[in-house]
Amino acid sequence: MQDNLLISHTDLKTIKGNFSANIESDQVDPYIREAQTGELRRFLGDELYLIILLDNPLSVQRLIDLMQGVDYTNRQGKQVRFNGLEECLKYWSYYRYLRDSDLLAMRYGNRIAEDSIYSTSAFREQVKRSIYNAKSLALKFQYDAERYLRTFPDVYPEWSNKRRTPKKRSFEFEKLPNGKERYY
Repeated sequence: MQDNLLISHTDLKTIKGNFSANIESDQVDPYIREAQTGELRRFLGDELYLIILLDNPLSVQRLIDLMQGVDYTNRQGKQVRFNGLEECLKYWSYYRYLRDSDLLAMRYGNRIAEDSIYSTSAFREQVKRSIYNAKSLALKFQYDAERYLRTFPDVYPEWSNKRRTPKKRSFEFEKLPNGKERYY
């Protein structure tokens, strides 16, 4: 099977938030690949995923709309903006990158969250918050994609109407020794 990445490391530099211009493709390509074969393939199903991966997704209008987004009229008659699966894939990749590297990508470089005398708990919380925000935005864009695909079942017959979106987990709770719960 071809090793086609649907987005590149330069696409990650356009996401909301801070992302260092110093990060090269060899640092983030594994995370893009994991997000693509993990979340995106699971969401789309094998048939539609392989159509996008093996065909040129920019050669057919329905795939262009699915990948890059489109304005459409939903079932209630309202004009809605769908941002495309590329946006979803960017945030899944960014989430995996932050989660696995345990660092915060800043515009002018990276800050590593290490346990040392120079680390602060505030910085660790900032890393956790960035990870949570990236995952939340990825889930939001994935939900938007599901609504779009459910609106046009005749255009995307390869995508089944089974529920493919994972349950949304808005907060992860942690039990503290004093019996209270903290979320992040």
